[in-house]
Amino acid sequence: SIRERLPGNLLKTPQDPGTLLLSLVREHVPILTVHLIKRKIIYKTHELDMPPAWMALYAFFIFQKKSCTKNVSSCGDCSDCFQDLPSILERQNEITAFYHRLCKTRPVEEMSDTGIINLTPENFNSYKGKIKSHLRKRFGPYALPFLEISARGTRPNTCYGIQMDKKNIEFVY
Repeated sequence: SIRERLPGNLLKTPQDPGTLLLSLVREHVPILTVHLIKRKIIYKTHELDMPPAWMALYAFFIFQKKSCTKNVSSCGDCSDCFQDLPSILERQNEITAFYHRLCKTRPVEEMSDTGIINLTPENFNSYKGKIKSHLRKRFGPYALPFLEISARGTRPNTCYGIQMDKKNIEFVY
């Protein structure tokens, strides 16, 4: 008997067998794992290596998502962890810290003081586009909306963040 495994609300009224059986089918929710030190993004059964600068920016947004304090069961249309570009640029030191952590074998003095170390709106959009393209090539267009650094709102009030539910993200650093 499958009666014990059925949700109680389905047993209150008569249901056809197809509805009852479909209620038992639960698709496994895939977990996004971002492994900072290995510079790998793992989703479903695929892995993706990322260059340090791209991974630093992506890790910044993953960290924002994971440290969101809003207590909701699903992120859905919530955008509390999304930030506008001036806020992101003000937090440059956090992005730089991720980058230094990824490139710890190189002395800081040898690193360029442009690019990911000193983001501009143009650099940000360039990195965001390259990350999006890299994710699309590896994970496909259907997973992209959940994985990419997505934009919400219209100019000049555009905010950026990760769409995926924070409970489905694992951040290893």
